[in-house]
Amino acid sequence: MTKEFSNKNAAKSVIIGLAFVIIGLAGMAFSVPIGSAGFLLGIVLFFLIRYLSSDTTVICHDTGFTVKVVNKKKGNTIQEFRWE
Repeated sequence: MTKEFSNKNAAKSVIIGLAFVIIGLAGMAFSVPIGSAGFLLGIVLFFLIRYLSSDTTVICHDTGFTVKVVNKKKGNTIQEFRWE
């Protein structure tokens, strides 16, 4: 019996960045400086969140569980834990 649970924070950066880019583009219809600021904020947030966030996966199995963390800044870490 193996179950896997994932938390993909890096994928959320695409959604957040894209939302600010769309808001910035729509804001340019009303005010170019404010719209441009929103557009640039979306691009900066996309890269910052993507670079600083981590994807965590927990795999539960009969003898314990494994935690795998993938981070662009720190690399990959895998930790094994046993049931007590």
